[in-house]
Amino acid sequence: MISINLKHSKVDNSEYKKLFETAKTRFLSEDLGFKRLPYEFPNLLSNFELADNLMKDKKAIVIIGIGGSDLGTRAIHKALNHPHYNEFIDITLNNEPKIYFIGDTTDPESISGLLDVLNLEKTLFLVVSKSGNTIEQASTFAYVRDQYINDNLNPVEYIAFITDPKTGTLREIANKSGYQTIDIPSDVGGRFSVLTNVGMIPSHILNVDIDQMLKGAMDLDELIKDSNLEDPVFEYTLNKFAQYKSGKIISVMMPYQYSLYEFAKWYQQLWAESLGKKFDINGKVVNVGQTPMSALGPVDQHSQLQLFNEGPNDKFFTFIRVEESRQNLNMPSNYKDVEQFEFMNGRNFQEILNFEQETTAFSLSKNDRPNVTISIPKVDAYHLGQLFYFFEVSVTLFGYVLGINPFDQPGVELSKNAMYGVLNKPGYEAIKKDFEEFKGY
Repeated sequence: MISINLKHSKVDNSEYKKLFETAKTRFLSEDLGFKRLPYEFPNLLSNFELADNLMKDKKAIVIIGIGGSDLGTRAIHKALNHPHYNEFIDITLNNEPKIYFIGDTTDPESISGLLDVLNLEKTLFLVVSKSGNTIEQASTFAYVRDQYINDNLNPVEYIAFITDPKTGTLREIANKSGYQTIDIPSDVGGRFSVLTNVGMIPSHILNVDIDQMLKGAMDLDELIKDSNLEDPVFEYTLNKFAQYKSGKIISVMMPYQYSLYEFAKWYQQLWAESLGKKFDINGKVVNVGQTPMSALGPVDQHSQLQLFNEGPNDKFFTFIRVEESRQNLNMPSNYKDVEQFEFMNGRNFQEILNFEQETTAFSLSKNDRPNVTISIPKVDAYHLGQLFYFFEVSVTLFGYVLGINPFDQPGVELSKNAMYGVLNKPGYEAIKKDFEEFKGY
């Protein structure tokens, strides 16, 4: 189970404790879509069968998605698979499929570069989007589809959709053209969707232990509901909010395990898109939010720690620490020919890594920079599921106390609609005109 060390982030939170107690009561009483996901494993089984059929005779899977449609899957893949997974599959002649990600950019070099290394006849593309209207994902899908047609192949046999069960562009295309589809629950937003088919289908294809991932989230949910137990999510979020109100407007997520860096990127979207809001729930302009940053230890302790320690004191730091590595790697037991390194004789590499985390936290604390350490026993499916659910609950409580809606993202729509206008999509003429006038055309 996740544990937290708040020793270096304690602040007077008495002003906000009752607000958080009310927020937690609200959270426990509401039927939020993402709260049901840890209990959904039996309902995923039929989709797993469909995924197995789609992967028949395929050697690679490509996720076409962006933001909530792929960040969670990236986090799972990087956390639980070999750090050089695709190359490792080649070397070991393992029968597992390779995995690639595309659709998060319209950069032509990125798109063509991936297609250069793929055998289209041995590849399954999963287009992941509730609406199907995101420019990056839509343009990539249209281009990939055309490559199959140019090769006299039926794209329906190589492309499938993970999308809304009833509405959206992808649903319309599937109904018309016969693409296989897998549903995303309508009441779960993209950045909360990692434990839906969005993340679970690719994870199943890669033989991730999904049952354990959901069980980890479920066990944390049960702990949160048990009034007799200390709730680590409540304590973490209460203190983080109090620090925010005292001026810590930036939230730095800094795992020390390389395998969790993509998790930090997932957190970055979750925290930014959920909390950065112009209006509160009553329509009042508030312009609130805590800006997230992802950092990686020890890399960023050698590139950003100077700023963190001596720059503006406007940051709250969350370390993620792993107690036990999956690889037991030790330093040599003697250094007769390099005496300068004798002090590291026989040291375990994970021990050194955790000392680096502790000493970084020490330096921040000595400089009055609030930080909290979240510890997990090891990086596995069970504890990764807990980490996902921990921050989904945390951001919900934080949003409730801010008085905003943590589940919408109206600030994203303006640039998206302007892009439709620039590309001459029917119905977006007015915003195109506004854009061109703004640019001075």
